[in-house]
Amino acid sequence: MLLQDRNLMRKRLVEHLAAPGTFSYTYQLRDGRARVRRIRYVGQSEAVAGEVNRLHGFVIDITDLLAETAADAVAGAVEHRASIEQAKGAIMLSFGINGEAAFDLLRGYSTRSNIKLASVAEHIVDGLSDPSYSRDDSVRGLLDILLALEQPAAGAAILRHQI
Repeated sequence: MLLQDRNLMRKRLVEHLAAPGTFSYTYQLRDGRARVRRIRYVGQSEAVAGEVNRLHGFVIDITDLLAETAADAVAGAVEHRASIEQAKGAIMLSFGINGEAAFDLLRGYSTRSNIKLASVAEHIVDGLSDPSYSRDDSVRGLLDILLALEQPAAGAAILRHQI
């Protein structure tokens, strides 16, 4: 176990020996080949008459799972980067703001509407080349593109309510 994690684990185990309850945390250790592994420890401390008398749980090596998740995230980011950058550029141009602020707006819209950032960006890019969204006012055109993104979800909600 890495020294910083060893001290943290010791502290947590002492805490769990003092009070009953569930616990879960991740720490790192070195395997026999000196490779760093990420380990997840999940357990419960049980008490009898207010005194903890048992810790039990399980340990799982999540190193490979974390590596796969990180690789998938990087691949997804690279795959959608062009449309995200184009959407960001459209927002910058429409609102006269810098790249960081444009990305914050894009991310905020994605979060509030519960639509993946890449999907929002792709919809904006597709809408920019669609003549039906062409407006004299670029802000209005961008807003119309975003409103159209929300309409299918609203229609589905109405349909579910009518059934």
